[in-house]
Amino acid sequence: MGFFDEHYDLPTAAEGRVEGVAKVTGGGKYAAEYKVDGLCHAVIVGSTIAAGKIKSFNLDNAKQVAGVLGIITHLEKPLVPGLADEDKIKEARLGLAVFHTDKIFFKGQPIALVIAETLEDATYAASLVTAEYEKEPAKLDFELALKNIPLTPAGKDRGNIEALNSAPYSVEAEYNIKAEVHNPMEMHATIAQWKGDDKLKLFDKNQGVNNVQRTFAKLFNIPVDNIEVISEFVGGGFGSGLRVWPHALACIMAAKLVKRPVKLMLTRPQMFHSVGYRPAAWQKIKLAANADGKFVGIHHQAKNGTSVYENFNEGITRVTRLIYHFDNLKAEAATVPLNLSTPTWMRGPGDCTGDFAIESAIDELSYKLKMDPVALRMKNLALEKHPDNGLPWSTNYINECIEKGAQMINWKDRKATHSQTIEGDWSIGYGMAVGAWNAGRGTASAGIKMQKGGTITVQTAMTDIGTGTGISIQNIAHESTGISKSKIKIELGNSNLPPAPSQGGSNGLSSIGGAVVAAVSALKLKIAEYATMQNEAFKNAEAADILLSDTGVSYKTTNNHFISYTSLWEKIT
Repeated sequence: MGFFDEHYDLPTAAEGRVEGVAKVTGGGKYAAEYKVDGLCHAVIVGSTIAAGKIKSFNLDNAKQVAGVLGIITHLEKPLVPGLADEDKIKEARLGLAVFHTDKIFFKGQPIALVIAETLEDATYAASLVTAEYEKEPAKLDFELALKNIPLTPAGKDRGNIEALNSAPYSVEAEYNIKAEVHNPMEMHATIAQWKGDDKLKLFDKNQGVNNVQRTFAKLFNIPVDNIEVISEFVGGGFGSGLRVWPHALACIMAAKLVKRPVKLMLTRPQMFHSVGYRPAAWQKIKLAANADGKFVGIHHQAKNGTSVYENFNEGITRVTRLIYHFDNLKAEAATVPLNLSTPTWMRGPGDCTGDFAIESAIDELSYKLKMDPVALRMKNLALEKHPDNGLPWSTNYINECIEKGAQMINWKDRKATHSQTIEGDWSIGYGMAVGAWNAGRGTASAGIKMQKGGTITVQTAMTDIGTGTGISIQNIAHESTGISKSKIKIELGNSNLPPAPSQGGSNGLSSIGGAVVAAVSALKLKIAEYATMQNEAFKNAEAADILLSDTGVSYKTTNNHFISYTSLWEKIT
């Protein structure tokens, strides 16, 4: 593959991240940078209205541009078996079934795709495509639309929310967050190449190559193993790469139409409506406490924007049940359909949004109580058990985290009343907040190959989106084998490698770490099996008793039992 395995003329061995040299020298390839023979280019034509229907197209001028190879619309397109009819489209749950409807759901929605020999030809021809619409009223104002959307229960109530009304201290406030678009440095791009009628190769910016692989295997009714997805380097994800977006399907359809490899790269403006965003949110919180600062309960209401063609619930009230003791709790939520593209997860999705309102309300309550905001939180943390399901925490160090943070910023020296320090037009002060995120693990797998010289290559399909998964895997392999990191190579981001979950939700390394350790154990046992041919001490050895090094293998309990790799391979061959 060549991933993290380029040879550079360096005076000393590189330190730091395994992909560091490839990135700073420009050797690391991102989705749009691969060279594929016969490559042509596709450019999306977006809707100029936010709601309505397409009545007709004018493609004549675009077709006259030299180099144009084809134009896809909902009227003329290659067959996608998984979207062949309305029932299959619903079953696919793809969100926007691009080029399979005449309906317009948001401004910028792909309505046509121009494929040409060069990017310049495709861009110019795309500018000549026009459509006639039957325009409909569009719902774009979140704050206006949310007033007409009723709230529904978000989880089971706890206690009696009426208890808040008789509490001596309470706050009630609304909190609003505007939509936030993730627009990372690397724009999303796909290169699609059909290697046969049922074999597909994709270079795609995505946080989970196996998810892309499964999605298109289902849509095109071909075996999963017949699709290879490569996403070795990702220039920022933030959640935008956690699902399959319409442009990837459009690129595959284009490659099917022209029978050549096709590259489709979103423009910077298209990024704003093509790969999700954190939706706008409204929240209302009523929070009450006794005179000693013990929380009586909380009533948390939340609404977030979504699209009219697909429902996205951010789960804003989920975090309300995670951090503090609330004997009385009621949570309600709703989604607000708008003529915008579908939102998606973004850096602490839902919990981050919910935390903002909860922590703001706690701060406001602390001033009513005339109580230190740190002390108020410390009094109400659920440190022993999960406050919603009652299960004991394996670990919970939020109190220690707060204490350490307060110490580091000299919290005790702050002015207890806000707005006491003024610098020009600014009020200067100290603030604090608590956040939490679930620690999850998913099914993952890894493989290890060992060369005769003792170099090992750890392989997994998981993509490193810049969070350091590659160097972390190398560290785990080093610690669990004893082999120097300079002799441990890493291969990631290819669906042909052992499957793994998507990189996101803070469960990537926690999932793949165990798989790497398991692969190391399997390697040790395999080497012990070979070593038994020369020394019976290795027979029936457990993985924990086998020690590997740069030069050979030894048995843990006896220093005399060492076999070099050179000797090991000579006996095998």
